[in-house]
Amino acid sequence: MYNNLMNRFRWGNASDPDVYLDEVNRRMFNNFRRMFGRLATVLAVEGDFTRATRVLERCEELIPAEKVPHNYYSISLLEAYFAAGYPDKAFELADHLVSTSVGYLEYISGLDKLRQYGLDIIIAMNLESLRGTYSVAIDYNQIEMVGDLEIVLDKYFKIFYN
Repeated sequence: MYNNLMNRFRWGNASDPDVYLDEVNRRMFNNFRRMFGRLATVLAVEGDFTRATRVLERCEELIPAEKVPHNYYSISLLEAYFAAGYPDKAFELADHLVSTSVGYLEYISGLDKLRQYGLDIIIAMNLESLRGTYSVAIDYNQIEMVGDLEIVLDKYFKIFYN
């Protein structure tokens, strides 16, 4: 998988600011981002930090957040950053994931029930982003992050599923 993602696959200039990525392509690149994260995590867990770092750098280069915003598909990158020994990058990504998800959930929770109709998938995706971040924080013993996320998750689960 390393050779395929790093060398063989041609990415079609997705990182070029002048290349437009429609919704279908953004979803596809979200999946690619998840694959990069999973590969980097496995490499880091196996002790191959050099290649794990290369995978993470290549992912950032090929799929910049400005072109494909981070969402719950980026949870694998969050785990990879912790596993590969980049807690600062992990915290930065976690902060982005949490603030983005909270922004969506806060906006939706402010709508009346009629206007919330049809937004179930958006709610679920953002709750999953928070839950995934929480799970990674537990796995990597980030106690303060776990406590903060418990409060946020509890708040939004009560709002949407009470």
